[in-house]
Amino acid sequence: MNIDRLIQQLRIHEGSEMVAYEDTTGHLTVGIGHNLDKRHSQSDIESIGADWFKLRNETEYLTEDQIEQLLEIDLEGIEDKALLIVPCYNTLNEVRQRVVCDMLFNLGPSKLKKFKNTIKHICRGEYILASEGMKASLWAKQVKGRASVLISMMRTGKDVYEFDSQTEDV
Repeated sequence: MNIDRLIQQLRIHEGSEMVAYEDTTGHLTVGIGHNLDKRHSQSDIESIGADWFKLRNETEYLTEDQIEQLLEIDLEGIEDKALLIVPCYNTLNEVRQRVVCDMLFNLGPSKLKKFKNTIKHICRGEYILASEGMKASLWAKQVKGRASVLISMMRTGKDVYEFDSQTEDV
């Protein structure tokens, strides 16, 4: 999968915030969708030279460089994690792989695993049924526009974004 395209897609779906804000599920979030409530968040934040407590209290903000470093940490091993949850991941086209990784980034492994029927349909190549499962989920109601885009990408296997043609596979 082209990681640069995933990053561009996540920037569109998550935005990039220097100051902590509350996401659609009530979690404090910063940077490009980094959940400050997740288990290793404090050590992740400290590893980039920021103060987790001050970020949570909105008395500190991240620099662009720190946002990039944090995203690298958050994306570390994402394809390996995707393969553990979606056993056919490596057989999917690049667009559908990005859908899986985008959902994994957004939901986390434990919540993505709950999409059992959707995952089963993906691995059977039943992309319309997979997209219908995505559409019927609470996740789709919470993330609305993002879900619509990812549902379309899963259904068709085609990108809805026009990325810079100079973006190389990493």
